[in-house]
Amino acid sequence: MEVNDFHRLYDELEISGATITGIVDNDDCGKNFYVYDIDSNKIDIWSGGPPIP
Repeated sequence: MEVNDFHRLYDELEISGATITGIVDNDDCGKNFYVYDIDSNKIDIWSGGPPIP
């Protein structure tokens, strides 16, 4: 799932006590982290990459 305010969402999830991984910097592909729902399903949160020229 691509989100607009990546770091804000991460901070809000962390404060709320959600089960999340650390942020991984994938260079030109953007950043991502995983959050786990109540059934332990892993959801990939992605910052999006840089704009394509």
